[in-house]
Amino acid sequence: MHLTEHAALPTDGRDKSVAWYSKEIKEDLTPARKLLEEYSGIPSDQVVAHIVNVLTLVSSCKREKAWEVHPYPCIGGFRFLHLSISQHPLYPTVLSRLKDSSQTLLDLGCCFGQDIRCLVADGVPSENLYGADLRLDFLELGYELFKDKGTLKTQFLEGNIFDVDGEGGKELRQLTGKIDIIHAASFLHLFTWDEQVQAGMQMVRFLRPMTKDALILGRQTATTNPGVKPGLKTTLGNKYRHNSESFQRMWNEIGENTGTKWRVKADLYEAIGWRRPAEGEDTEDRMMRFEVHKA
Repeated sequence: MHLTEHAALPTDGRDKSVAWYSKEIKEDLTPARKLLEEYSGIPSDQVVAHIVNVLTLVSSCKREKAWEVHPYPCIGGFRFLHLSISQHPLYPTVLSRLKDSSQTLLDLGCCFGQDIRCLVADGVPSENLYGADLRLDFLELGYELFKDKGTLKTQFLEGNIFDVDGEGGKELRQLTGKIDIIHAASFLHLFTWDEQVQAGMQMVRFLRPMTKDALILGRQTATTNPGVKPGLKTTLGNKYRHNSESFQRMWNEIGENTGTKWRVKADLYEAIGWRRPAEGEDTEDRMMRFEVHKA
């Protein structure tokens, strides 16, 4: 459980004494530095100060505001600065597809929209990108961080992926059949097996039905011993952690439920700094990069 970004929080989840809340930026800033310099126009010698001013412990701090929105360890530990989409092996392919055609990408669980800014900085038309999250609180903070509210043409949507046919997900309904690529990082690992299947079925509905090269990619926490993890709870049960084989089985089930077929490629790896030391070591914990192709 110790690699998870969104594992079960204490009763007062906004408590800053927890192990995954850092008062200092300890992450590698190289990807974020490049983005803030070249995309946001922050002078090189002001990048760190900009991040500190916007994201740390001043009274107007946006990370503090984000921590109040929801105390995810990706916020408390500055992990949103990783720009995870750029580290995926398929990133060059994604860039090529989005730059050279009218194909669209949905960043599901987009948080600050940092990966969308990464794509735009690398030449993708921002109007071909969509971001979706349960709450849009983070997105205003993203505009302040990246200084692009007047220029970014990406459409951001608020909604519950489990309620797309109801009131809670009505904004997301407009995406049905419009998307070619879905980026879903640190998302599916939040849920039970059944919830992940339900979310996967909705992802399939977002994709263009006739797109032969439909693609879903991302990263998430994983394990060498797949199964339900009792210490990681959602409102409907315990979270399910995958390895590559169980992830393929899940997508087989999603395919059966949607009349589609999917081929998974997933690689497990160890990631330094993602375990939470207050909870000890679990040698089964891994991170997983995945790609799911329409078969």
